Amino acid sequence: MIHVHLFSRLLTINRKALQIPTVAKVQKLYDNYIADVSVNEQVTSPEIQEENDLLDAFLKTSVMKYTNQFLIQKRLVASGQKAFRNLLHELWFTLYSRGNRKVGSSAFEHVFLGELKRGEVSGMHNWIYFSHEESLKHANYMGWIKKLDFGTVPNTYTTCVKVPNTSTTCVKVPNTYTTCVKVPNTSTTCVKVPNTSTTCGKVPNTSTTCGKVPNTSTTCKGSILKLQHKWEGVIKPVGSMFVGTSPELEMALYTVCFLTRPNERCRLSMANKVFHIKTFTFNYRGKSLIGSAFPEI
Repeated sequence: MIHVHLFSRLLTINRKALQIPTVAKVQKLYDNYIADVSVNEQVTSPEIQEENDLLDAFLKTSVMKYTNQFLIQKRLVASGQKAFRNLLHELWFTLYSRGNRKVGSSAFEHVFLGELKRGEVSGMHNWIYFSHEESLKHANYMGWIKKLDFGTVPNTYTTCVKVPNTSTTCVKVPNTYTTCVKVPNTSTTCVKVPNTSTTCGKVPNTSTTCGKVPNTSTTCKGSILKLQHKWEGVIKPVGSMFVGTSPELEMALYTVCFLTRPNERCRLSMANKVFHIKTFTFNYRGKSLIGSAFPEI
């Protein structure tokens, strides 16, 4: 069953999120590729530098450092970051042909962007790129088929709420009563004179105090979405992608599953939610490369 949303955008991303170093580096590569796999890709020196900058940013993250150690322990990569970096570059950025002897595809383009092959949408499994294409009106969200949420976490910041002060201020005001003073006379006379003393009159403060209270809102940890969408005028009946996850986490998960469970369903658990990742091998000129990788629910 498709939950139809023909006229609504799937994603609206806060600009601050797009400025995260790894996210910003991914976006730099968007204009490096031609969607049609039947057209040869020409890689320039600046584009190679952008690939290297992206991997450098990824490898600085705790996610990729942990992934590197895990693969070393499993003897799937040699010790040292250089060997891991070379492996990532080969698996994700090696160009290959999906037909007609045209070298017009790569794992990175297929998974983190999208491709058009024989009139069909191929790949396109990244939420950041999907949002980018939505903003350009190249992609249309048509509805979701299934989704898996990884839960929420409470926001830790506080909100400032202005509240009236309950204290009072002492204001001195003249007493209005008079005092009787006796003066000498053959008889005494009582003369009333104004009282010059003052009384402290308490009045409420009109100022307000900023009281910080805990924020009760929550932030979503992320999710997996199985959906239908249109890209460049072509409908993709069924697709899937992570939503809200970092690009380095996605590349790490796909890489681990490809190396440990190639061409199989790789069972994973995150935030106590079970899902699978499916990867496909693409053999090209003696190399075993990533043909596709995506989450399954």
